Amino acid sequence: MNTMISFVLGILSGCSILFPLINIYWKQKLNLEKRSLSSNFSKVLRLEIRQKKELEEERDRLLKKLDSEGQDYLLLQKQYDQFEQEVADKLTDFNQQVIKLENENRTFRDERKRLSLEKERLSREKEQLVHRTEQLTLKNGRLLEGTEQLTLRNKQLSLENDQLLQETEQLTVEYENLLVKKKQQEEALKKRRSQSEPTNKVSQKKIQQKNKYSRREADKKIQQILSVLLPKIDLLRDSVELMVAESHNLDPLIAKLKSIHDGDFTGSVKVKATHSEWRECHVQQMNMMRIYFQRCHSDKSRYQVLISPKKDQKSQNQDYEWLKRKSSC
Repeated sequence: MNTMISFVLGILSGCSILFPLINIYWKQKLNLEKRSLSSNFSKVLRLEIRQKKELEEERDRLLKKLDSEGQDYLLLQKQYDQFEQEVADKLTDFNQQVIKLENENRTFRDERKRLSLEKERLSREKEQLVHRTEQLTLKNGRLLEGTEQLTLRNKQLSLENDQLLQETEQLTVEYENLLVKKKQQEEALKKRRSQSEPTNKVSQKKIQQKNKYSRREADKKIQQILSVLLPKIDLLRDSVELMVAESHNLDPLIAKLKSIHDGDFTGSVKVKATHSEWRECHVQQMNMMRIYFQRCHSDKSRYQVLISPKKDQKSQNQDYEWLKRKSSC
C-alpha cells in the first residue's frame, strides 16, 4: 500500500494536470478499501460470533457433564480464553489499520495542498519570465537601433577623419615649404651679412621685422597643424615658440604629445612640487626637454601642456612655481 501511494505521489509531482483525476481515483480507492475492510471485519465478526455461540453451546453441553468431566471443562475454558484473546488482537489490528488509513489520507491531503501551492508558484514564475522576455526583446530592438545609429556615425566620422588627414597633409606641406623658405632666407641673410654689414639702422630694422614676420607665420602654421592633429591639447606659455625653435627636431616632440592626446602616460611621473596635479615626462633624443601636462577638470578629454627645456635646477623650479599658479581649465 505504501509503495502504491508513493508511486501516486510521484506521478502527482510530475503531472499536475492529472491531479483531479488521481484525486477522484484515490478517493474511490480509499472508500473501496474501507468497505473491503469493513466487510472483512463483519465476516470475521459474524464467524467469530457464530464460533463463540457454538462454543457457548458446547460449554453448556459440557457443563452438564461438569461433574464427570472437570478436566475437559478447564481445557475448554482455556480454549475459550485463547479465542477471546485472538478476537481482541484482531480488533486491535483492525483499529490500527483504520488509524493508518486516516494518517495516509491526511498525508495525501497535505501533499495535494503542497502541489497546488507549487503549481501557483510556477505559474507566477512563468508570467515573470514572459514579462522579462518581452522587456529583453524591446531592449534588444533599442540596441539594434543604437547600433545602426553608431554605424552611421562611424561612417560620418571616417569621412571627417579622411578630410582632416587631407588638410593635415596640406598643412604639413605648407609648413615644410615655409621651413625651406625660412632656411633660404636665413642663408641669404647670413650671406649678405658676410659680405657687408648693414649701412644704416633702417635696413637693420627691416631685416628684424622680416624675421619677426617669418617667425609669426611659422607659429601660426604650427598651431594650425597641432589643432588638426592634436585638437585636445592646449599649449601654454611659449610652447609654440619653442617648437618653432626646435623645428629641426619636431618628430619626437609631436610623438610624445600624440601619446598624451591619446591618454597614454607611459614614462611620465607626478610632479610632487605641484601637489601631484601635474605630470612630467622627457622627450626622446632631447634629454633636457621637459613636457608638463595635466587633465582639464571641466573636460576630462582635454589636456594643458607646457613644453620647457631644463637649463638647470633653478629654471625647473621656476617652471614648477609657474605650474602651481596656473589654474586648471
